[in-house]
Amino acid sequence: GQVRTGGALLAGMPRRYLIRNVVNLTRDNWETISSGENTSASEALKAAIEKLRFTDIVKEDLDMVDWATIRYIDIYSDANINIGMFLLPKGMCIPLHDHPEMTVYSKVLHGSLSIHSYDWSADRRCPRDSAVFHATLTSDISYDPTTPVIETQPKRDNVHSLFALEAAAFLDVTFPAYGDDRPCTYFRLLPSVEPAKPEPDSNPSKDTIRPSQCAGCTHLKTFELELNIIPHPYTGPAIT
Repeated sequence: GQVRTGGALLAGMPRRYLIRNVVNLTRDNWETISSGENTSASEALKAAIEKLRFTDIVKEDLDMVDWATIRYIDIYSDANINIGMFLLPKGMCIPLHDHPEMTVYSKVLHGSLSIHSYDWSADRRCPRDSAVFHATLTSDISYDPTTPVIETQPKRDNVHSLFALEAAAFLDVTFPAYGDDRPCTYFRLLPSVEPAKPEPDSNPSKDTIRPSQCAGCTHLKTFELELNIIPHPYTGPAIT
């Protein structure tokens, strides 16, 4: 497919234009990338993200960044896309969460993360409990600035958790954006061991799922969470 670049050229581009190029490529091509019909635009966007460094987004010295809590830098947002960078303190975790019908390209720009990713199973919803879902672990990988762009797709690695092995910063390019009709849902893991055979009049715990219901699956249960994320100013080049 054709790559719309807003007139920007990647080769020999000054550093001050690199983040703007990521914004332009995403804004101009997100629909065709989402549909899977424009692999050229997808590869161009990933190549543009690969060129970014932490200092292209945050000008302050790393020692001056407040790593005490999760922070988020909103680089560019509109009704369709979100581009921003998370600052995650060492030992902090963003719990399992989904990306409904969304594509996300992520890149660690500082530190390192451990990411657990899951695919939804074919029989996604548990028949016994509407808040429980079946998923399959697809990867448990550590990422740092030397590793390639991480892809989250509607039908691949759509649910993941992130744990900061050390203070970490990672870029998220997300489309279409979260919204009222596309909320973020958090999940916790449930035990999957076969429970003891219940007495005739007893009720086994709803939070214990028999493996026979979904052989090889992991069981995730939704829960309410208001994640405390502090806004952090974007100090990179102007986005126009």
